[in-house]
Amino acid sequence: MTENKNQITLNKTNYSVIITNEENDIKFLLYNARVLFIEELTTKDFENKARLCNPELEDLDSDSLLDEIVQTFCGLVDSKTDLLVDSDEELIFNFKFDSDGIPLSWKFEFRKGSQQEFYDYVTSKILNVVDLLLGDREQLFKIIHDKDLELAEYKKSGLKLSRRDLATNEFVPGKYRANYTAKLSSRTCDNILMSEEVQTYIDTVQTLEKSLKEPTLQHIDQQEKRTKKSKLIEEKMNMQKELVSQTPSTNIVKRKISKDEILKANKKAALSKKLQRL
Repeated sequence: MTENKNQITLNKTNYSVIITNEENDIKFLLYNARVLFIEELTTKDFENKARLCNPELEDLDSDSLLDEIVQTFCGLVDSKTDLLVDSDEELIFNFKFDSDGIPLSWKFEFRKGSQQEFYDYVTSKILNVVDLLLGDREQLFKIIHDKDLELAEYKKSGLKLSRRDLATNEFVPGKYRANYTAKLSSRTCDNILMSEEVQTYIDTVQTLEKSLKEPTLQHIDQQEKRTKKSKLIEEKMNMQKELVSQTPSTNIVKRKISKDEILKANKKAALSKKLQRL
């Protein structure tokens, strides 16, 4: 999957732009801290729409057009935007630009994303960034604490600072949290969300999520070992079944004993006892 990001301003409203191209699915996303707009197309739908938007071009390469749109959003190509519909439920505008002197156009027809889609594409990313920042904060607290312990060892060994202005007090995380004074930024929520710092953290989160989904070489190797082991066990069991089936069986024939035979056996036993007494 390829993904490209940038920003656009429509009717004095700033949006982040994400264009994704995955196999047979192309998505255009516009979002800010309040709303998400989506246009989803299959590769075939994109080709048909590209021809409708550029009827004068006979040999139009839809892949090249998509690349041109991406470069335009990235600011590499000058463009002109004509806003047609700007409502709470949809956002439609024409997108015109030149490629090597050839005029091209595209008509974006965005629908408003659902609450679930807003969560998937915006809210969940922000929460993941917050979680990542909290983890970074705890890691920094640990680094500072370890550095204090290191400096304490130096002091015990008799070392002294040559510049007293560099001296610091021991860092205590609990005390820092208790005395911490929060300061709100003057930036708007949209400015914060679309800032380079936040977008960098969002990219980091997406990279981590992707690495968790994709099997690593070690995981693949372990899976192959388990498969081989299962095959060996199955082969061994099959060999044991074959050996058992080839072993000759012993048939035990049961015979019924008559009453006369029982009487003869009893007489024989009684006679044997008399002979023993003699």
